[in-house]
Amino acid sequence: CSRGFLSISGSLCLFYAIKYIELTDITAIGYIEQVLLVLVGIMFFKEKSSFAKIFGIIISFVGALIVIYPDMIQVSQMGIPYLSLAGMKSEPNKYYIFVFLSIFFWGSNCVVIKFLGKTEKTKAQMFYVLLVSCVLTYPLAFFNWEDALIYGMEMRLPTHHYGFADLGLTWEHLPYLALLSLCYFIH
Repeated sequence: CSRGFLSISGSLCLFYAIKYIELTDITAIGYIEQVLLVLVGIMFFKEKSSFAKIFGIIISFVGALIVIYPDMIQVSQMGIPYLSLAGMKSEPNKYYIFVFLSIFFWGSNCVVIKFLGKTEKTKAQMFYVLLVSCVLTYPLAFFNWEDALIYGMEMRLPTHHYGFADLGLTWEHLPYLALLSLCYFIH
């Protein structure tokens, strides 16, 4: 259940960020997930650390900062590039938080996989991940959500269920949906 929740939460955060941030920036920052897993392995799973790993972690975080704050890279009068903290004065895109949330959720999912791998079979994990994922995402995908005022609080509530015709889906889309499902299953 936790894997399904973490996986879907990471995906939803990423999909939301894609609306507001360029895909190249999201991809560049997304590699931090692997770096964080190395850091978690060193800190919590007693994996060996080395100068190369620590240097790689530091450089990766500096790279993420450069993606968020491209003005950090300055060029001297001699044409030599250098990093300047003055470039961090600009306001970053607030939607980067959703990229970092997706990294956090997917990284946490990987840690859960490491723990569950010791006691649970892979097929059982896959079944529950897909089950929980479907249950959690169905209301988000097939219901129309609208703003409502309840006891003075503004909330988004489902108003009606979408049918296939409302979504513009036809039987010709079914093979493509099956292919997407197969790709997700293989992943």
